[in-house]
Amino acid sequence: MPATQADTWRVKALAATAVAAVREIQALQAPHIAESDDAAMTRIEKRMTAAEGVARNELEMLAGLVAPGSRAQLAAASTALDRFVDLNTQLIALSRRNTNVRSLALSLGQKRMLTAACEDSLARSRTRLWPSEASLPRGRDSRDLSSSRGSMAAIAALDGDARTSCRRSAR
Repeated sequence: MPATQADTWRVKALAATAVAAVREIQALQAPHIAESDDAAMTRIEKRMTAAEGVARNELEMLAGLVAPGSRAQLAAASTALDRFVDLNTQLIALSRRNTNVRSLALSLGQKRMLTAACEDSLARSRTRLWPSEASLPRGRDSRDLSSSRGSMAAIAALDGDARTSCRRSAR
């Protein structure tokens, strides 16, 4: 036991600060996993490293204040911190390799652009096939249109143009 009540409170404060630092690292793990930007990941890792330093510093300061009978508990706490930091390092490595987040961000951003490009291409194709709405056959569905040879050839040609355009947009 520490010698005075002030020492007792100092021990409690150091232990609480060490625990808070570990909790800070834990709180930063989820944003790191969800992050797709390498620079942002690096900033989060720096905060984790700083929090680890605080936890280690607090444990070192505790070593000079705890009674000899409590040193085994302090050693166990230090070993637990080492294990936690090791697991956190593995988590960071896996997080950095996580391509799902980057793929999702890329896909969401590119999907809108590709969809717009394909819709534009299809609109141009429709305009070439039917220059005005007045020339659009009325009262007939697409099965009726595809049965006529001229329309079928035009649709096939325009469909090929639209697909080629969409493929170029995807690249």
